[in-house]
Amino acid sequence: MLVEHAEVLLARAKRAEEAALAASGRVAGVVRLVGFQTALLHVLAPALPRLAEAYPDLTVDVLDEEFHRVLQALVLQEIDVVLTDEYSHLPRPRRPS
Repeated sequence: MLVEHAEVLLARAKRAEEAALAASGRVAGVVRLVGFQTALLHVLAPALPRLAEAYPDLTVDVLDEEFHRVLQALVLQEIDVVLTDEYSHLPRPRRPS
């Protein structure tokens, strides 16, 4: 039974540890980010060296997720940041969650 819940329990423990560090003013832990290729190459990649210098205890995990699942994962706090795009002629559906 514990094996089924181990991943969720470990993730919650990690978030609690990160929250305790944040309360102390120290930026540490893992930021889980999903983005489209252009944003990752032109926004995130150039920012990573300065981010690593300013916050050496912070890890940025770039995840590959299907977009239809990304917003749900954000709501469920499985990821922290989404870099996405939207076109006026093709707006994304809005959901209450």
